[in-house]
Amino acid sequence: MTPKKESALTQSFSVTKYSKGSAAKEQVKVVIEKPFKILINDSSVANIMLTPSYLEEFLTGFLIGQGIASSLEQIKRTLIEPEKGLLWAEVKEPADVNLTKTLITSGCAGGISLQNFSGISKLKKAETPPAELISSLMKSMLTSGEIYAEAGGVHSACLASVEDGLIFRVEDIGRHNAIDKVIGHLLLNKIDPDKKLILTTGRLSVEAVPKVARAQISILGSRSTPTNLAIDLAKELNLTLLGYIRANKMTTYT
Repeated sequence: MTPKKESALTQSFSVTKYSKGSAAKEQVKVVIEKPFKILINDSSVANIMLTPSYLEEFLTGFLIGQGIASSLEQIKRTLIEPEKGLLWAEVKEPADVNLTKTLITSGCAGGISLQNFSGISKLKKAETPPAELISSLMKSMLTSGEIYAEAGGVHSACLASVEDGLIFRVEDIGRHNAIDKVIGHLLLNKIDPDKKLILTTGRLSVEAVPKVARAQISILGSRSTPTNLAIDLAKELNLTLLGYIRANKMTTYT
């Protein structure tokens, strides 16, 4: 799926490339990052760096993934102003989290945690899909990455089905941003989370686990590795955690 045209996603620069004692001028594409301020009701939640695509999906996924809203019905209105760098939402009875104490984490510019992992329902434990299927889905996600192919410098994430394959794929400078966008797509399109999974290129740190669990997705996989806290929380929530997904190979951590 091609990115929405909210704004350009890459920019050209003139560079000098050096190789084997010679130098050459060349035009290269570089990924764009843009600062956005997130406002919930009358509160400024955080400033965040984003790839400026799928912003409605990002905001929706952020609200649900962070536990600010527990359902789409709580999100009354949203306002997306990419030119001004503003993302605003009116949320009915937002969860009792301290929106003024944001924590910048290891999320590659997009890792904002409100340190609110309580109140998440345990998932129904999913049957682990075959490694051949998971690695095929990962390959499909990677080979369809448009920004990465053009400029590099981004993470990919996707929503996939055990039965129907790749559903939605997105790229962002932040690995958590990409997961939020996938969650937002799931919710806005009212896709049943049963037998669905999320794959990502990024490390699976503890902030990613509750995001996925709140979306009722029971399988989360990555080309990279999870952290110890991610594994511990995934076990507690019955989330199947897969890492080091390569050609017909993967590691099951929970």
